[in-house]
Amino acid sequence: KSLRNRSQTAVWRGFEGLKTAQQALARSRPDAHLFIFGCQRSGTTHLERLFRADPRSVVFGEYSALSIRPDRTLWRPLPEVHAHLARQHARYTVARSLLASHRVREVFAEMPEAVAIWLFRAPERVVASMLTKWQGDFRAISERVESDADGSWALRELWARIADEAQDAAPEADATQRLRDSYALFWYHRNRLFLDQALADHPRVLAVDYRDLVADPARVTRAALALAGLAPPRLAFPVPTRRGPMPAGAASAAPPALSPPVAARCAALYRQLRAVTGADAG
Repeated sequence: KSLRNRSQTAVWRGFEGLKTAQQALARSRPDAHLFIFGCQRSGTTHLERLFRADPRSVVFGEYSALSIRPDRTLWRPLPEVHAHLARQHARYTVARSLLASHRVREVFAEMPEAVAIWLFRAPERVVASMLTKWQGDFRAISERVESDADGSWALRELWARIADEAQDAAPEADATQRLRDSYALFWYHRNRLFLDQALADHPRVLAVDYRDLVADPARVTRAALALAGLAPPRLAFPVPTRRGPMPAGAASAAPPALSPPVAARCAALYRQLRAVTGADAG
């Protein structure tokens, strides 16, 4: 397995090297900018990889030249971000910034050629994935990577609010339950931004449920590209998508139990997000 992974990584790097060289020779400029927003552990990295597989794209992950520092996810000022994207030699650019999910309309005001994909996932699955990946460290990671050069943490007030809400929801909860509820409330508040910004009917926004992405990734990428006025790629690097159940003990096993008030809030929001996609929450 390790040898196979190393081989796949080498082939991928070779593809990206050829892609960069081809774009430098073509010296085209972007016709559109696509932005991936949402909450951590919702499949946004996989969606980013699907766009990377298109030879016409230049893609910026959470840590990139758009950030204030290589170890931070906080963007530089939007005019600088726009200028950097506009200089790329590609048919279109893709930028993934979960921290900037509250700034969708600011992005649109700065970049008339921008479209947004809001990717969301069932809350209990996100909580399970967070626990598997970070255990109880996510808050500390957030503070480290989402602070500016002066140490001002962008989500300090949000995490303080989450702590208060988790306490109110289950005053007698133990540390394990409190952590689950805190991660679920983080999912709630970050995805609530979609509704708070009135994006449900916005013509430049595509809402996508993770389960629809893994069921038909080509359809999702086609829809996103069409929103930007772009055709699907004629050829793309193959990116496997996991469609079946994950191995026992992985993040998609039995979902963690949330306190009833937190579970109810998250379930109601998930139904609203599903309704935006034209599907029910079943």
